[in-house]
Amino acid sequence: MKLILNATEVICIPSIFPEQGNFIEQTMATEIMEKVKLTIEESDRLKLQQQVLDGRLTYKWDDEEKKTFKKEIQLSNAEVEYLKDQYKRLDGEKKITMNMLSIMKKIKELWGFYGW
Repeated sequence: MKLILNATEVICIPSIFPEQGNFIEQTMATEIMEKVKLTIEESDRLKLQQQVLDGRLTYKWDDEEKKTFKKEIQLSNAEVEYLKDQYKRLDGEKKITMNMLSIMKKIKELWGFYGW
């Protein structure tokens, strides 16, 4: 299954995974994050910079490059299932933030594709 992410979604996706879990869950999260992580070239293209504002880590980038940036990844059925589980967990806990909304909509579209 193909998933196309914009720059904000690439940065946000690690935040949807739990900090703790069983071995399989943490392995699945790690594998997805490896697929999603920015290459040096992508980071340079975006002129990505980390900064701390009000004690929170934030990112600054070239707005024009951000508009056109796309990263395509391939997900296995197991990875799609794992993302579905994270969507359900966060939604049930009412922990979906505005920053997560875009990636959550795409995960829900994957979910719809499989008829869940």
